[in-house]
Amino acid sequence: MISIGRTTMRNVKRWRDGKMIERWTAAGMLEAEKRLYRAQGFRDIPALQAALRSCLREVIGSEKEVA
Repeated sequence: MISIGRTTMRNVKRWRDGKMIERWTAAGMLEAEKRLYRAQGFRDIPALQAALRSCLREVIGSEKEVA
């Protein structure tokens, strides 16, 4: 990702101000985003979150009963 950003910024011939640097950095990151892969199983993340919340509720509930 960093190398793609560097490639984009290498093409800039004249830096004018800080805002221009931000724009070119954003353009480089958008270009890098196109080449990134999604993590395997990313569609299952909501189910994982629900299972973790359920488990957490059980643990918190059992701690309250002990106390």
